[in-house]
Order: sequence, then structure tokens, then C-alpha cells
Amino acid sequence: MPRRFLVISFILFILDRITKILALKLPAEGLFYSKEMLGINLYINKGIAFGIPLPQIISIILSILILITLIHLLLEAKFNTFGLCLVIIGAFSNILDKLTYDGIIDFITIKYMPIFNIADLYIVIGLAMIIYSLKTLKKTSLS
Repeated sequence: MPRRFLVISFILFILDRITKILALKLPAEGLFYSKEMLGINLYINKGIAFGIPLPQIISIILSILILITLIHLLLEAKFNTFGLCLVIIGAFSNILDKLTYDGIIDFITIKYMPIFNIADLYIVIGLAMIIYSLKTLKKTSLS
């Protein structure tokens, strides 16, 4: 894995942590723009993805097992390693939230979508990059 990925990953991790610290300082009513279509509103998510409820200890254990698996994949990756780095950063930051705040700090509100955070964006973008690279790899190996 190129060294620049590590530097960029560290910067992105710090950016996510800063946004979560700032979210903790939001006023109780939050900040909304464009008639509540887009806003920033603190929510401590006690569940897993999209707020699906799961006992905290099981959630933490599953998250750590998934993180270990992702790191193992990163060390052996033959596909998009930056995408995998993004997923690992997001997962690690959300695990830190669970251990520190007893839930994940979510704060980005877009109408008709579940509330989320920057780490969640990293996970989604990283997974999209991995899927794209796997499709490309598959097409190349079939040629």
C-alpha cells in the first residue's frame, strides 16, 4: 500500500473526528438549511447501520471482527486499496464512537434519508470504489 494512502487516510480520519466533536457542540435544535431538506442535527445512534437496533456488546464485537477482516483484506488486497482504506477509516471511527459515547455520533440530515456522518460517507464511497474495481478486475480477467 502506497505511503500516500496512509497520510491521506490519517487526514481523513482526523477530519471525521473533528466533525464529530463539532457536532457534539451543536445547539439542541440543530442547524437546518433549505426548509429542512438539509441540516446538521446531533443524534447518538445506538443501533447499527441505519439505526437498526442491536445490543451494544454484540454490535461492538461484530464491528471489531469486521474491522479485523478488512485490515486482513487490505494487507492482501489485489484490488482498490484506497477504497478499502476508506471503509476501514469509517468503520474504525464509528467503533471509537461506540466505545467512547455508547453510540455513533450522527449529524448530517437530508430529508428522506437516515441521519449519517462523514465516516458513513467514507464507508459508502469506499465500498463503491471496491465494487467498481472488482467489476473492472472481473472484466479484465474474462478478456
